[in-house]
Amino acid sequence: MEVLVTQDKYKKAMWKLPGGLSDFAEDIADTAVREVREETGVISEFQSVLAFRQHHHMPNNFDCSDLFFACRMRPLTTELVPCTHEVLKCEWRPLEELAWSQGGEAERVTPFTQRVCRLVLQGLDSKSGFSSIDISLDEWPSFYNITTKVFHR
Repeated sequence: MEVLVTQDKYKKAMWKLPGGLSDFAEDIADTAVREVREETGVISEFQSVLAFRQHHHMPNNFDCSDLFFACRMRPLTTELVPCTHEVLKCEWRPLEELAWSQGGEAERVTPFTQRVCRLVLQGLDSKSGFSSIDISLDEWPSFYNITTKVFHR
């Protein structure tokens, strides 16, 4: 199995999951689909959230906290068309290689990407599949007469 990863053009060259900022009022799933397509050209479909991380007091982050959601996506296309403004490289890389990489400078993987890849391996190896790992999305009615998107296990 392979995972789609990128290297940022203007940051340290490490393999990472595609991602970026949400547009105003954009849902997590829609952001994931849009960012994968913008950065790599791959059209994909949201499956679930696998994990998320938060950073505070990051430099050059507009004085905001940073939340990054690692989503399990299903590719609908596989051809790579990298965004030349943001991405140095994008590749389909072997899951095992990313999960356990201890390579040299050219093969470095972000710690978060490594941990997410290990979660994917766990989901693939588990008798219950991804149901023990996925953070699922449901839509529930809310008090304000609108639909609320709720992520849960």
